[in-house]
Amino acid sequence: MITERFLYQIEEMFAISQNRQPCDVAFAEFPASHKDIISMFERDSYSILFNMEKVDELDESEVVGSLIHEGRHAYQWVQVYESKNPVEPQETLEIWKEEFQNYLQPTDNNSNLKYVSQTLEIDAVAYTAIQLEKLELGRLIIPEEIKTQVQKRILEIKAK
Repeated sequence: MITERFLYQIEEMFAISQNRQPCDVAFAEFPASHKDIISMFERDSYSILFNMEKVDELDESEVVGSLIHEGRHAYQWVQVYESKNPVEPQETLEIWKEEFQNYLQPTDNNSNLKYVSQTLEIDAVAYTAIQLEKLELGRLIIPEEIKTQVQKRILEIKAK
């Protein structure tokens, strides 16, 4: 079984590479409204929470991928709200700020296109895809509807 400590050590490594403080990592009981969600970045507590009912159903690479994805949201948050010298372009920061203020949650009714099309999500998916490949943990399955946007963002991230 994957542990909080193991996930925190990975989060710490990525946080250092992103020039930010690592998030706390914890397993939690999610409410019924979030029962299908694997993990989330909780910005108020600056933590990454994992749905304890879902973690055991997934293989290690899926859990690590989810951790990387949520850690990227922490990076986005820091870039928008805390960094004195952000590395992202001002235009990107403005879009991220708007999306953080009006964040669309995934829904249960398969109408997640608006959710996955958010710039915050495109960036997190792209970053996760890059990192999973570097770690040789497999290729991330990217929804067809956002594949072009994700590929474009992957190229932008790699160019930095």
